[in-house]
Parts: sequence; structure tokens; C-alpha cells
Amino acid sequence: RNAMKVWDEGGDFRTLVAADEDIKAHLSPEEIERVFSLDTYLGNVDAIFARVFKERRE
Repeated sequence: RNAMKVWDEGGDFRTLVAADEDIKAHLSPEEIERVFSLDTYLGNVDAIFARVFKERRE
């Protein structure tokens, strides 16, 4: 519902999620922020690229 609200009305998805009482009932503010942190998803990107390009050279 938060994504659709941003799609329809504009606004900031992160702000809506952080203010959503249903979400806040299950996640702390720190946990919500961690979901939006790119480090969570890109933390191993250097190792992955190193492995991929090493395999291509062999």
C-alpha cells in the first residue's frame, strides 16, 4: 500500500514506511533503516566482481 501511495500521489517511500504503524509494530526504526541501506545489498559486490572477472581471464 505504501508503494502504491507513492506511485499515485508522489512522496517518499522510506518516509511512509517509517511512519506506517503496521510496520512499526514489527520493526524498530533501526531495522527499517537497514532495509533501505544499500550496504545490505551491495556489501559483497567487490568480491563477486573479482570472482567473475578472474574466472573470465582463466
